[in-house]
Amino acid sequence: MRVLLVDDHIDGLEITAKLLRMEGFEVVTAGCCQEALSLARHSHMDLVVTDLGLPDGTGMQLLETLKAVYPIEGVAMTAHSEGEFLDGATRGGFARHLFKPFVFSDLLGAVREALGPEKWALSRESLSPGQERA
Repeated sequence: MRVLLVDDHIDGLEITAKLLRMEGFEVVTAGCCQEALSLARHSHMDLVVTDLGLPDGTGMQLLETLKAVYPIEGVAMTAHSEGEFLDGATRGGFARHLFKPFVFSDLLGAVREALGPEKWALSRESLSPGQERA
């Protein structure tokens, strides 16, 4: 399963990408909407996990644009609990949203829910023997 991970905070982006890779996901990272859209147009993604506040737009705009290109589910991440970000997280078409900081098991639960049982099972099949985790 290919996950597009979008966050402008590089430390968090790198740590989250590493943890998702350890769970067997192929992770492609971007630091802004423009970069994410370019990557997603060149290669199909199964899921987008995005921060809602990005330097060149919002995660809500990103997901809306991606869904116009092909069907994709999204998980929102935000450190903001007010106004536009809370509305975007709850009504922006995301399968789930997480408030930063979050525990990695919560992110995995959100990914599982967003992918649905069939795609989640496929993602688990790609693990090497002894790698099964969540």
